[in-house]
Amino acid sequence: MAFARDVYTATGGQTDFTITFPYQEEDDVVVTQNGTTLTATTQYTFPNATTIRLVSGATADDTVVLQRSTDQSTRDVDFTTGTLTEADLDNSAIQMFYMAQEAIDIANTALKKATDEIWDATSIRIKNVGTPTASGDATTKSYVDTAVLGGTPGTPLTVADGGTGSATAAAARTALGLEIGTDVRAFADAAALGTANVFTKTQTWLKGADVASAAALAVDIDGNFFDVTGTTTITSLNTKGVGTLIALQFDGALTLTHHATDLIIPGAANITTAAGDIATLYEYATGDWRVISYVKAGAAPLGVATQAQQEAASSAVDAVTPSTQQYHPSAGKAWLKYDQSTPATDASYNITSVTDNTTGDFTPDWTINFSSIDYSITAGGVSNGLGNTRGGFTVGVANSSLPVSGSARFHVWLGSSSTVDAAALDVDALNLVVHGDF
Repeated sequence: MAFARDVYTATGGQTDFTITFPYQEEDDVVVTQNGTTLTATTQYTFPNATTIRLVSGATADDTVVLQRSTDQSTRDVDFTTGTLTEADLDNSAIQMFYMAQEAIDIANTALKKATDEIWDATSIRIKNVGTPTASGDATTKSYVDTAVLGGTPGTPLTVADGGTGSATAAAARTALGLEIGTDVRAFADAAALGTANVFTKTQTWLKGADVASAAALAVDIDGNFFDVTGTTTITSLNTKGVGTLIALQFDGALTLTHHATDLIIPGAANITTAAGDIATLYEYATGDWRVISYVKAGAAPLGVATQAQQEAASSAVDAVTPSTQQYHPSAGKAWLKYDQSTPATDASYNITSVTDNTTGDFTPDWTINFSSIDYSITAGGVSNGLGNTRGGFTVGVANSSLPVSGSARFHVWLGSSSTVDAAALDVDALNLVVHGDF
């Protein structure tokens, strides 16, 4: 603890600072702010004997130091012949006592050796160091900036001085004539892998040198897109690093051979390539690749079939979607499972309602009408109430009411026996399917 020195880190606007040490005269108290000695009255005052008050409030984190500096050039008491008082002796002793304390404070704040006999600045900056001339001299920040950075911090060192003369990596590569994939290799920043990456400009896959086909295809590190020459069967690829994506364009016919780990192909089936085919592969483990897409050069672009294309049933390249599959001639346009004895519709498709006209007589209405009355109906069913002595039942379109585009009327008749004539019947489970054109 200092005898005659108070150090404060000011808060914003702080004006008052406490003097904790005794002093003889106000002139013996020296006040500094951030290393600058302040002037009494114009920059600070003594509102009382134990307080220094700044005229202008300090800025936050300013260093304000109050330090006693007793007069060393003039004695406070000059002994002469005559009466010697107690006060005279005290004042003379206090002056020497204060100077001794101040000398100790100065020694304690001075640069000194640690116990290992090495000078220790205790993590405090050293300033006003002279320009070094010998190899063992301490140096200054200015000297280092000039020697290493060309004189101005933040200014790139020129190529002639061992730098790149550039402020960015891209500019540095240009200045040095380097190209990623040819002269240098780009690596991912491991610290940034946990952060989502947003591309703000076009990302280009560099085309590497052509690769000769071989059982173990040797792709290089000079790109992500390669032409594969030759016709040798490929069974594996060398490693480029887990997570790597590459595209291979084949110049001719060869076989990509499926392997359970080395080269996984969708469907576990080999692929016979053709000139212009492109395969995209992903390295999911070291040296183990998976084909994630394969585009044939001769294949037409895949489209989505329209209703007209479905009805024509002629396209070999257009995909069928759930909203158009029912338009194909082979697809049932409506179907019904109906219990007329209840009556109730158990399940149906494209049927709005079923009208129970009378026994063995019902009419389903189609949700989507047919384009004409030329549609085909297939019907059948099961009736649990029939005995073995009777013939089967018949389902047919009612003679009295031919089908129309929006509905069809059906009759169900029980076959005759040796003792009973044919009669209308309500069937427990009647099924029908309708084919035609909407």
